[in-house]
Amino acid sequence: MIRFLQQDNKLVKILFGVIIGAAVISMVIYLVPGLMDNTTGTDATVYATVREPGLTGRLFGETSPIKTDEVTRLAQRQLQQQRLPDFLLSYMMNRAGQIMVQRTILRQEADRMHLQVSDEDLRRELQTGPFAQYLFPNGKYIGDDQYMNFVQTAFGTNRSDFY
Repeated sequence: MIRFLQQDNKLVKILFGVIIGAAVISMVIYLVPGLMDNTTGTDATVYATVREPGLTGRLFGETSPIKTDEVTRLAQRQLQQQRLPDFLLSYMMNRAGQIMVQRTILRQEADRMHLQVSDEDLRRELQTGPFAQYLFPNGKYIGDDQYMNFVQTAFGTNRSDFY
């Protein structure tokens, strides 16, 4: 094989040209940052874009943009809940961005595995989970109005997004 590649004929030159050309093209595609990114999420309103894992997910899979205003709202809500000074907003933005990226990845993975939560599972989690003391004090439901108020203040979202 090596002797074949050492020959000085037209076929060897074409073969080397194809190999070198393929290497150059693949290096440009994979090593130039941003070349394979979608142009839909490059504006200032998108904090991050989460793609499906793997090469096929990167090239052909769905993308989930995470909006900057959602990250800012979550960071500001965390600052208020923890009673932290405003100069820590940039730190909280990084934390909130990481949380939202992790949530998006978990949601994608749950969708990929076809995981679903029944209404009974959700009810049981709300009654016995970490929110039970707020939603079911002394074993009694606080009511729909206070429930909606709790979801709005604690998570900054509506009922369907919370579910």
